[in-house]
Amino acid sequence: MTRLACVVIATLATLTACSGNDSPATDRLPTEPAALLAASAQAMGEVETARFTVEASGTPIHVDPGDTLALESVEGRFVTGVGIDALLTVEVAGALTTQVGAVAIGDEIFLSNPLTGEFELLPPDFGFDPASFFDPVDGWRPLLEALGDAEYRGNYDRGGDRYRLRGTAPADRIETLTAGLASGQDVDVELWIDPVSGLITALEMTTENGDGSTDWVVEMTDYGTPIEIERPTVGP
Repeated sequence: MTRLACVVIATLATLTACSGNDSPATDRLPTEPAALLAASAQAMGEVETARFTVEASGTPIHVDPGDTLALESVEGRFVTGVGIDALLTVEVAGALTTQVGAVAIGDEIFLSNPLTGEFELLPPDFGFDPASFFDPVDGWRPLLEALGDAEYRGNYDRGGDRYRLRGTAPADRIETLTAGLASGQDVDVELWIDPVSGLITALEMTTENGDGSTDWVVEMTDYGTPIEIERPTVGP
């Protein structure tokens, strides 16, 4: 269960921006990789709210100590300074698909029991900040600042006009992104960035493990829309 909580957050994971119609070319960010990454890091550092989804496919990523729960997808919401709430879809023992809820508020982390649906409060010594990757200062900003060999790959239509950027994220950033489930490896990532706001709207990458590879797709939408994260009722 504790590794499951990590993945909720960590995998968390990613972004269609909330921009409207295309802006004049003079308002667009430069496509030179260093300048674009700097602008995007600043924009992501100012994010207050967002919605996100994560999809994992390929070699199963098991998120529990018994390796029975394989992550399929996450749908959640993030509020800076408050936390996240999310719904995970997991496959149990390669057969049954079910959903698990997760909420992180401040230092408190809650998970719903996959059998009863009741939320449980994890012990205070859990030692993991479940909103770490989505924290605009400790999450996205250092990822963008540490991205190596960045290359602008052109303009694409993905929920609107987007810049596409490719680069290599160092192992420590990937470990943060996957809550330690993909550690010890630098990974090439593809980013889709709003050309006006600099906000990331999607991230794709492939991580490797001893059994094969896992493809990750992270999307984020609704930047700046009002979101309230509520403390769940803990079951008996």
